[in-house]
Amino acid sequence: MPTKHTNPDRSWLGFERLTCVPIQTRMVLKHMLNKEEKEWLREHNRACIGALKGLLRDDVRALKWLLLEAERPIGDPSA
Repeated sequence: MPTKHTNPDRSWLGFERLTCVPIQTRMVLKHMLNKEEKEWLREHNRACIGALKGLLRDDVRALKWLLLEAERPIGDPSA
């Protein structure tokens, strides 16, 4: 994955996700994140849905949980 400071003349390390579990956004204090961090969190959770939705199509309970947690607004304490 390219990093923010990718330069073809220099070597930089990048990061790749090792897990595909949505982040519990109700535990996040929204006011402590900047715009880029909020978007990264939303994109991570969308990527989890994309990677797992097809695998969970026969498990209604797990799919419901995935969609609930991955689409929950940041900082939303409702269950």
